[in-house]
Amino acid sequence: MRRIIKNVKLCGAIIAMLLIVMSEKAVVFADESEPTEEELDMFQKILDYYESDPEFEKMYENNPDRAYEYIWKLVYDKLQNDNANSLRYTNSYGTVAYCTVPVKTQSTNSNCSAATLLQTMYGLGKQGNIYGTIDAAKMSTLYNYYNDPTAPGARQQGGLNDSLLAYEIADYLDNQITIRLYSYYQGANMLYSTFKNKVWDSLVYNRPVLLHAVTDTLPYYNGNTYYHYLSVDYYDKSADTMRIKDCHYDSTYGGSHIVTTYQAYGTIHRQGRYLISY
Repeated sequence: MRRIIKNVKLCGAIIAMLLIVMSEKAVVFADESEPTEEELDMFQKILDYYESDPEFEKMYENNPDRAYEYIWKLVYDKLQNDNANSLRYTNSYGTVAYCTVPVKTQSTNSNCSAATLLQTMYGLGKQGNIYGTIDAAKMSTLYNYYNDPTAPGARQQGGLNDSLLAYEIADYLDNQITIRLYSYYQGANMLYSTFKNKVWDSLVYNRPVLLHAVTDTLPYYNGNTYYHYLSVDYYDKSADTMRIKDCHYDSTYGGSHIVTTYQAYGTIHRQGRYLISY
């Protein structure tokens, strides 16, 4: 059961190259029919969003097939959810949406990405899928999945990085779940209202949120600036607050913290930072 997509109008150099992959590669989907207009329209809409995104360019450069499949997974997930008539909010009451995410202190001073990803996997109940008997070992497994050149998910180009990239985190999580998939959203141009809506929608469907953050807007950092990953697992609309689970190795910053929604928004509302959520 294979579907080959051809003759889709795409924009930009990266997207043009992606079209070549699309025309030559077959990906397994639910049936043998050609994509519908609705599917193609959604494909174009998502590609338009990611066309100038630096993370998507890295994703394509490192693995064109994975970039192609990533977009199609989002297409079918989006259409599946849009066409459902009775999606039920699972983790909310009144003005509060929440998950259960534990604090997992990073095991080195440079693996906050793996630690926050591990926190998210605990929140999804998927921590058992990660090799390792203790959390430090699980963090190493997650970190090495992309940074060890012999690992199945490793980057195909470039050197080692001291942190997992936003697209790598979304991609890893989407390989663990089958519905309500993660996406990575640029924070620089994100409206405050959009940020609040995406955090809410993610939490009510038990999808812990990750902030690819800069910490200077968070009061408990006392103006200190770190480029850091954070989890959000609780949002109270009426109080206008969010709860951050911080994996920082320094106990001055690590732990559970209540901040204003606008302070959380400020951590990603800048160039090069991302919201990772449903």
